[in-house]
Amino acid sequence: MDNWLKSPWVIRGLSLAMAILLFTAVRLDDNIAPPDDSKTFIPSGSEQIETMNNVPVNIEIDEENYVVSGVPENVNMNIEGPNSSVTPLVRQRSFEVFVDLQGLEPGTHTVEIQYSGIPSDINVEMEPKTAEVTIEERATESFPVEVDYINPSQLADGFEIGDASAEPQTVEVTSSQSEVDKVAVVKAYVDLKDVDKPIDSREVPVKVYDSQGNELSVRVEPETVEVSVDINSPNKEVPVETVTKGELPDGYSIKSMEVEPSDVKVYASEENLANIEQIETEEIDLSKITEATTMEVSLAPSTDMRLVEPEQVKVQIELERTETSTIENVPIDVHNLPEDATLNFIEPEEDEMNVTALGTEEELDGITASDFQLSVDAGSLAAGEHKLPVSISGPDGVAVEPEFEEITVQIE
Repeated sequence: MDNWLKSPWVIRGLSLAMAILLFTAVRLDDNIAPPDDSKTFIPSGSEQIETMNNVPVNIEIDEENYVVSGVPENVNMNIEGPNSSVTPLVRQRSFEVFVDLQGLEPGTHTVEIQYSGIPSDINVEMEPKTAEVTIEERATESFPVEVDYINPSQLADGFEIGDASAEPQTVEVTSSQSEVDKVAVVKAYVDLKDVDKPIDSREVPVKVYDSQGNELSVRVEPETVEVSVDINSPNKEVPVETVTKGELPDGYSIKSMEVEPSDVKVYASEENLANIEQIETEEIDLSKITEATTMEVSLAPSTDMRLVEPEQVKVQIELERTETSTIENVPIDVHNLPEDATLNFIEPEEDEMNVTALGTEEELDGITASDFQLSVDAGSLAAGEHKLPVSISGPDGVAVEPEFEEITVQIE
């Protein structure tokens, strides 16, 4: 036995046999096909079983005059037969699944789902096998197309929607009469996000909706329309009005306040634009100004303004020293004193007082008592002593401080 195993021919033969076995194992592994989730393959001798899912169902009907509902879009099929018939059928899909509705009257019918193009040696099972369908006479009506908008609030700044039109202005909607009766509105939607110029003949799909806003599955002819939309940008130039708060440090007054640019462009609707006469700045705090200065100041657009260009202006402020001047013996006028009453001044003792005027040297130059008006209202006063506030007016730009803010009088 040992001598037999030591024979070189025996060893060579065993090696050859092992090589053949290894080669055969590799070939068998390469020929195993990966699984297909859409099909189930069960070998049974020369027989083969396949499952085909989502096979489309065709409808045979007079489409010019009728519409149908209730037909499933797809069916699942189990087929069994010889390998030589099943394999090419599955690969080529050279068959048809359909419902034959030719000759049926309008109404509801239970019909068989049929097939053709499958060899007679193949057994077929389908799920579902039948369908309950409703046949209705086809109806066609014309409807006007409304232009509507997506993202209208996201138009480019300063722009607004103008007139819109669709071409053609009407479309034909075709379906069953019951579906056509549901039509409430036909729309063509235009996306306005970041739009900053007119839309000219943009092709837009047509959508059909019922009164609840549900989109209807109907045939529309044509399926698209060309939409044009005017995109307007109403604007005008208005002057800038500076707004201040606080007071300048003692001893100073504003010599000049210049705005650059003095006019800015304001965008608003046509209606609002007609009522806009000016635009104000944000408040300028005078208490922080101690010398001539130039500053960037933001504008404060009102809520009816969509856009302002530019958004900031330069304000140049020149200061000058404030002067004071005492104006003596300015008359006090008494208004509305009853004819049968007498008024006597207690404080001041006479019907006049001094005032202090504050302003620039230029503003105070040449002013006199006649440039100021002091008055009190004595109407509806009973006899007795009264304190009356003094009303004061004077030259523009000149601040006035009266000797008495209230005077004391006696009514008799």
